[in-house]
Amino acid sequence: MAQRRQKLLDALGDTAPEGRGARFVCVIAVAQGERLELARGEYEGRIAMAEMPGPAGFGYDSIFIPQGEERSWAQLPEDVKQRASHRSLAAARILPVLRQKLL
Repeated sequence: MAQRRQKLLDALGDTAPEGRGARFVCVIAVAQGERLELARGEYEGRIAMAEMPGPAGFGYDSIFIPQGEERSWAQLPEDVKQRASHRSLAAARILPVLRQKLL
C-alpha cells in the first residue's frame, strides 16, 4: 500500500491543494429477492502534499486530509472518525432499511 500512496503523490507532483480534491466513498447494498437497496456515504477532502502518518489508519488514510481539517485521516481521533466516516454515513442511511427487513 505504501507504494500505491507514493505513486499517487508522485502523480500529483506539485499540484496545488485546491487541485487535489478527493473523497472516501462507501456504498452498502442490501438485497432481498428482487429488491435492492443502496446507501452511499461520502467524505470530502484532499490529497496531502506528503505522507502524514498517525496512530490509527490504513490504506490511504495518511494522505487524505478531510475537508475543514489540516490533519490527515490517520491523525484524527478514533471517535471523530467513527462519527463522520463515509462508512458510518452509509451505515446510518441503510439502517432504516435493515430495521424494516428485520421487523
